Amino acid sequence: MHKVNIKNGSIMKLSMSQQASDPNALVKILEKLSNNEELDIRLDMARNPNTPIHILEKLSIDEEEYVRMAVVGNPAATKKILKLMSCDEDDYIRGRVAFNENTPLSVLKKLSKDIDAEVRGYVAEHQKTTPKLLAILSMDEDDNIKTKVAFNPHTPIDILQKLSTNKNYEIREAIARNPKSPVNLLVFLSKDESWQVQNILAQNPNTPKDISEKLFKDEDMQKAVSDWRFHQKYHDHFD
Repeated sequence: MHKVNIKNGSIMKLSMSQQASDPNALVKILEKLSNNEELDIRLDMARNPNTPIHILEKLSIDEEEYVRMAVVGNPAATKKILKLMSCDEDDYIRGRVAFNENTPLSVLKKLSKDIDAEVRGYVAEHQKTTPKLLAILSMDEDDNIKTKVAFNPHTPIDILQKLSTNKNYEIREAIARNPKSPVNLLVFLSKDESWQVQNILAQNPNTPKDISEKLFKDEDMQKAVSDWRFHQKYHDHFD
């Protein structure tokens, strides 16, 4: 099946793949192509931001996960489509829904209880996630999720204070990076035993100047940073 297009006075025949990705394709043509057995055709249509919503809804339950992934990433995907796809059996697709900036809060709340930790992690770093929901996620058994909560600028101060004593240095490091961490918490972390935390604090523009200067002059911390960079360079060279 070919569609004839006129461009610059010349006649062109578009392949099915070109029609599927054509921003000016007729709806009736796209409807017919949505039933095509060729994966690439349905994939091109799922990526096309001009594909009509009712066709995207159909493709959102396509048997091929690659097609469904493309629908999630389509800027035209509606809240209704994202809600539908939050129930997808594929962990990766649910994760992409949780990552999508257009996903409504009601869906994020649901995904915050997802069995897959990576999905919950995307909720923890989403900018629509409420302080109340972040407080709940801060009690997640997975430290990676706590780390994402610690870095989210919407996390309540009392939750950051609680996480600042966590034994996992990466969680404390995330607090040191958080642009909304209060000064008193940054001062508290300046005494942290982890050089990683101290190094981040030294670079945080919100850290009091006298503390930053003191950390930059700390020989033990600077040696630890230097050793780490050397080992990273060594591993990168032989990888």
